[in-house]
Amino acid sequence: MVAKNEKKAFDLVQDNQRPCGLIVKLEKEILWSEHCGSTPILGHFDHMDIQKVDKWLNFSPRTTAVELYNTGRSIDKNGRPPLDDQSSNALSTYPIKLIFPEPKVMSDLEDKVGFNFSVWRNDLPTLLKEYPCLTVILINLTDEFKGQIPRDPCGNQLMRLANTIKNGQFLSSDTKFFSYDKDLAQNANLCILPSLGYSDYCILLAEKSWSFATQLVEFLHRASFEKHASDGSVVQEKVPILSTDYVIPAYHVCEKSYNNIYHEHTQLSMKIHLRPGVTVLDLKQMVGDNVEVYQMSGSSDCLLEAKSETAFGKLLDIAIANHKKGDDEARKIRNLVISTEVSLRRADSFNRSSNAQFDGSGQAV
Repeated sequence: MVAKNEKKAFDLVQDNQRPCGLIVKLEKEILWSEHCGSTPILGHFDHMDIQKVDKWLNFSPRTTAVELYNTGRSIDKNGRPPLDDQSSNALSTYPIKLIFPEPKVMSDLEDKVGFNFSVWRNDLPTLLKEYPCLTVILINLTDEFKGQIPRDPCGNQLMRLANTIKNGQFLSSDTKFFSYDKDLAQNANLCILPSLGYSDYCILLAEKSWSFATQLVEFLHRASFEKHASDGSVVQEKVPILSTDYVIPAYHVCEKSYNNIYHEHTQLSMKIHLRPGVTVLDLKQMVGDNVEVYQMSGSSDCLLEAKSETAFGKLLDIAIANHKKGDDEARKIRNLVISTEVSLRRADSFNRSSNAQFDGSGQAV
């Protein structure tokens, strides 16, 4: 009995030494500035940084503001940057504050659903090096799905969301439906954390490609449930579980080649605005034949699309040119344009003539 109590005490001490949450920092920088981060975002923001939070006080607005302001800056003895400091090129920053549920909830979700909280609480640099394709999904749930107040975002509500994913049917790249697979989720390092802010939850994934992330987003948009009255009768069918969502794909730049991250049903597109005097022909000659170039509405806006592995690598090179040493060709291409915005797209190969139907939970029947 004494040994058992000592083990519980040891486990409690060990757990208290682990982080209580994460802060995902999104940063928008001055146009064409030399980026200091190693994880560029394929979207509006330029890059992200994931920081572990060891103390609850570090979630406070003042502490967070100081951390965001000082990141990438030289600091004097008083903890402040010099007045003439120009080491940070950030125009704006946005912190996403996330908390880890209690150990029992995390353990149940890992064992029963296949979530992976452990990797996000431990060695993040190793995780990002091995699984560089990140996806951050901010979601808000509908009031009907949350149920009656008081709500429990770290307990029953989180378990209900996890079970909805576990019992769902996902759409594969060859238009077939497949059941949720714990191994697939574990390989994607799937983790759902309650958010301290505008969103209800944040879904984190780290993969070798963005394949499962796009399948999960597609399912969440389709997932619904039946609303029942107190007597058990169905009041409303197909009530959506998702109110709003915001998907942020990112790529962690490392020494390893990213030639193997291409997935035929996950494509890249880039919207660009050409510099004055630069023509679409100039751009086309620079990017080569593998990337498709479209001029939009006769203006200086163009759309680049990657529909092959070679083109995928070319656009990703351009997107991370300021984050990675070398890449002279990609830098030359970026010199032709004023601004870029990269999007990750999932090729919708679902056959609309298919006879597949869905039940109230978004499952195929």
